[in-house]
Amino acid sequence: MAKEIEEKAIEFILTVRRSTDKELYAGNSAGKDSAIVDWLLQKSGIIYHSFYCNTTIDPIGSIRHIRENYPHTEILQPKESFYDLVERKGLPTRLNRYCCELLKEYGSVGKIVFEGVRSAESSNRQGRDYIQCDNRQWQKGSQHVYPIYDWTD
Repeated sequence: MAKEIEEKAIEFILTVRRSTDKELYAGNSAGKDSAIVDWLLQKSGIIYHSFYCNTTIDPIGSIRHIRENYPHTEILQPKESFYDLVERKGLPTRLNRYCCELLKEYGSVGKIVFEGVRSAESSNRQGRDYIQCDNRQWQKGSQHVYPIYDWTD
């Protein structure tokens, strides 16, 4: 069973590769789902660019983990740290949401990005497609690709 879902994910990755001549990217959060997506991408043999968006408040050891285990992953630095943003914009709230956009999502602008998103993670992640077109104007047509979307815990 595990081999079957692995092969299905790799075939999906290859299908995405064949469907575009654009460069492909992988967002690496330093977590387990990003790790498996990176492994699947490597196993597929496609060329892709991996990146990690430093939020400036990630758990201690995250950047070291990326450098030691994913030397091919570029570590992107935000224009402002979380603390600078809080000083300028106030604490983030349900109605004052800016953190993800300014500290995580800027890495995907205008790109096709493989990500380790699974529907089993939360009810908010259920009901998505395996490829999500980001319709927010500032995202400039980015597409989020989820090769392990149907994987369970």
